[in-house]
Amino acid sequence: MDLGPLQGSDHNVLAYKLEVRTKQKLSTRRIFDYAKADIEAIKRELNAVEWYTQLESLSAEDGWRMFRDKFETLEHKFIPEKISSIKRKKPLWMTHKAHRVVSRKRQIYRKYKDTTHPAVIEASKAARRSLSLNWLIILKRIGSRSLRMSGARARVM
Repeated sequence: MDLGPLQGSDHNVLAYKLEVRTKQKLSTRRIFDYAKADIEAIKRELNAVEWYTQLESLSAEDGWRMFRDKFETLEHKFIPEKISSIKRKKPLWMTHKAHRVVSRKRQIYRKYKDTTHPAVIEASKAARRSLSLNWLIILKRIGSRSLRMSGARARVM
């Protein structure tokens, strides 16, 4: 939207709204649930192995590999697995500093539970300022990328 020229300048003011949608991928992985492990069964299996006869003819490296393989098979046999998912604590577009300021604002609001309290008002202003600066940084990055892709030369402030 063109808002007309700046006062005392030949530059026009442009305003636009940029909507960015990102998909958050949950990072999931399988891990062992050691709290539900059958430790006694693992001990029984390890005690049942004749380690001296198994390891006497092997080098240290080969002996270690044999022990490791045996232990890993016992892990898979006697320790149940669970799926661990990790969710991002902040949106992808938010800088660490902006996230810290917004978290501080929420913490202060929880403490006072009053939007008219001076501490809450000041924290809200700081969060708004930080988010505005955050968006300027993002727009600067997007602008410089699009200019680089188009081959144009410009100075992005």
